[in-house]
Amino acid sequence: MLKNREILGRNCFDEITNPKQLFEFESAGILCVSHSYNAQWSGRHLGLCKENLSIYNSSSLELIAHIDFLRFPINDVDYDEKKQLLLIATGSYDGGWSYEGELYAYDFITKRLIKLLDDNREFTFCRFEGNQIEIKVLPPDDTDEKLYLKTYLIKLLLNVRQKLQDFEPIEITSYPEGEFNFESSQEKLKVLSLRLSSLANKNGFEYEPCSMAWDLKFIDDGSLFIGFANGTVGILKLATDELITKKIVASGDFSQIFKGVNQESLYVNLFTYKVDNDEYNTVFKIDNTLTKWEKVTAGIFSLSQSLNGHFLARQADWKDKKRNDILFDEFFNKITECRLGHYDLFNHYIRIDGEEHFCALLGTPNSQHQNKKLIELSSTDMRPLSEITLELQPEHYNNLNAIKVGGRYVIEAKVYNPNPRINAHVVMAFNCNGEKLWTKNISAQASGMTKIESCPDKVALSLINGEFIILDSLTGRVTLKLSKNEEINGYPLSISNNGNKIAIGYDNGLIELIELEK
Repeated sequence: MLKNREILGRNCFDEITNPKQLFEFESAGILCVSHSYNAQWSGRHLGLCKENLSIYNSSSLELIAHIDFLRFPINDVDYDEKKQLLLIATGSYDGGWSYEGELYAYDFITKRLIKLLDDNREFTFCRFEGNQIEIKVLPPDDTDEKLYLKTYLIKLLLNVRQKLQDFEPIEITSYPEGEFNFESSQEKLKVLSLRLSSLANKNGFEYEPCSMAWDLKFIDDGSLFIGFANGTVGILKLATDELITKKIVASGDFSQIFKGVNQESLYVNLFTYKVDNDEYNTVFKIDNTLTKWEKVTAGIFSLSQSLNGHFLARQADWKDKKRNDILFDEFFNKITECRLGHYDLFNHYIRIDGEEHFCALLGTPNSQHQNKKLIELSSTDMRPLSEITLELQPEHYNNLNAIKVGGRYVIEAKVYNPNPRINAHVVMAFNCNGEKLWTKNISAQASGMTKIESCPDKVALSLINGEFIILDSLTGRVTLKLSKNEEINGYPLSISNNGNKIAIGYDNGLIELIELEK
């Protein structure tokens, strides 16, 4: 069934998602880039929250090591060339009480990441001092009015995990607190991107900072339109692997893409992450050549699109819970509006595109998020047409994903568990009468689902652990399963199909193209 599998959009610094800091060790000939993201916007919450460190040769820019899924943001890094060790200080404030973090050493010889201290504390600084290490640590919590930093000098031990309580600080100083500034963070990101571009040019490469392929659509059989992070969109030519990008706005993520009815333009939904702003989302119309674009509407919503080109805007109304859902025509003129019910961020989002009728998720009663039902709505006036029950207590699903194939709804969901560390994910199928046809456990959450035009009853899923599977919608049988592509130091966010081609967009901006036998 599988014909070909390839990676497109390769670049310099391919591993980098959203860059945060650059640590250069010129004499040793290495540079380290910390980068991170949380794969969440108002409609979707993917179980991907990554703090990464990618380490490169300064001359060739060849990847030496890639460390992902650290638990906390990276604050500082130091390198000892003789020991072939990298110190990594991590940590952050949890937003309500504690300063948490961990201190690591990465051994380049054994390729091991070693936790050096038992303590869960925020480490802000680290340096090698001979056979010792100097570290600066914040207090465990914010109970004191004034923050202070304690500096320790401790022995470097790789095989024994030490505890801070066994050491006395050599210095205690006040810690300068600062408010987070969004504009300042964007400026730092710009400076860092320019520095990475300069390093790439110096070594004969080009660096095009395109990360987070949030959504993508085939324009035709030979090209893809991609929505990236940081206000950027792109068109990828499949035959030549040429990526053309355009920065439309200074910041925000283009998390949703839709084709216009005339096929000459696309609509993209920008998420700004400015929670208290009535323009949390902005929709732009962009032509297929990336030369013209215009703002068409704004609000606080997630979108889906019907076969006639109309749009349903579900209100992400987490504050007043009074906003109406809106029906737009194919040019984003408002047709009508009404309040379908409560919109709970990760329980009520559903996007099923390209069907005669819209679909929406509602709780029962519609003021809450349990006993969910899937309703079909008229794409001309938002009239409720039919409904099927997806869960009855004690069943409870969230982070739902869905597709409609041959009159059947195929639903992927996380099985709710009060313990956030327990993650179970299932795929289910229902017929139009609401009868459950089958249920199947899968290894991880699906970042995306798509019909396959060349295989009418099949559904393709990209999972956040990197796996790719194709299911038979009639039986739930897996007809193709591919393990994570180890050439990609990243994880999938989006998926699209055209004929026998399936494109998967990754967090680092790379695109995987899977071609099936016809």
